[in-house]
Amino acid sequence: QRIARQFLLQQRLGTATIEAQCNWSALNIAVMDTGTCTVDLGPDMPAKWRVTDWRLAEGGGINLGLQAEDDDAYTWTTADETVIASSPRPDMTRSTDVPDVTGLTVNSASYITSGVVLGGLAVDWDEPASSFVDHYDVQARVNATSDWTIATTAPSTNVTIYGLTVGTNYDVRVRVVRSNGVLGNWTTVSATAVSGDTTAPAAPSAVSANALAGAIRINWTSAPDSDFRKARLFRNTTNDSSTATQITEVYAFPSEAASYTDTVATGLTRYYWLKAIDTAGNLSVFSSGVSATAL
Repeated sequence: QRIARQFLLQQRLGTATIEAQCNWSALNIAVMDTGTCTVDLGPDMPAKWRVTDWRLAEGGGINLGLQAEDDDAYTWTTADETVIASSPRPDMTRSTDVPDVTGLTVNSASYITSGVVLGGLAVDWDEPASSFVDHYDVQARVNATSDWTIATTAPSTNVTIYGLTVGTNYDVRVRVVRSNGVLGNWTTVSATAVSGDTTAPAAPSAVSANALAGAIRINWTSAPDSDFRKARLFRNTTNDSSTATQITEVYAFPSEAASYTDTVATGLTRYYWLKAIDTAGNLSVFSSGVSATAL
């Protein structure tokens, strides 16, 4: 305050400046020294000056830059002091502070891809009151299992986890990742069921097998269910469906007649069964079995 007041008063007093040509005796004078000038500088010119510049003159001697001094500019009493309140401490978030995820909700969300209805979970949460959030880590697992086998990231406060099993319960957790890489605490929602169609379609009907030369043709009628998608054909060398091997899948409309020709060496007998699959991936029981011997 005092320095500022001195500067202000000097400006108000109209401090004069001059350049004085001095002889070599001025070598003993330094910048900021003060003194009086015995040379008559004219009326109303002050007698006290402060050296503000010092340099050698081209023709010899010293050139001094002088600024008039006024003692009134330096007067100071405690009454001139002004008490300034302390500056408030800025409320800045430390680089290690990471907000927790709040308002976390998890809901079943089925979706369709390539004509197939699959299970998923829609995950939403509140936006944290922080400007330093870079993204969010999102993980899921089958309820009460040890490993979080499903992981993704989200740039905003919602994400859908795809490819989950309908009828299964999942745990989901979310955390904040700061722009400097510091990780927040996990917030978890447990045991959310992925809902959807779990009803199996009817098995294919009217199954028959016809012997052909070096082949066997299997005929059937597709399941009548409106969400029927395809039939899966199984084959065995013995009459045992439990050890039969899948050989193909045949797409058809509900209740549509379908067939498949299987190449089989002459004289060999093969046994066949079918299962229907709907758009949700539900599998029917085996159809009745049929067999034939290739001609």
